[in-house]
Amino acid sequence: MNITRFSTLALAALATGTLVTGTASAATPSLAPRSPATTFVAYETGYGPTLSSAEFAARQQFSADYYGCGAAVLVSDAQHADGSWEATMAANCRGYV
Repeated sequence: MNITRFSTLALAALATGTLVTGTASAATPSLAPRSPATTFVAYETGYGPTLSSAEFAARQQFSADYYGCGAAVLVSDAQHADGSWEATMAANCRGYV
């Protein structure tokens, strides 16, 4: 194969992206160890005469037991025979108080 034909093939490969070069390895992800997650899911249960008050009590308990918590979401609720409510909330938190 002459040099002109080789150069033409190399240019065609570069133009279509089929030529493998050393820069392709830069796109591979790092295999370095990753640090553990900085948050965990915490659960709290609150009780009250209404569902809203039970949710509020659960949210207040997050600040008493954990720090760095995000928004709490309602996971489950139940109304007891006496009419009171129970609400279980979950939130991502960074640590224990």
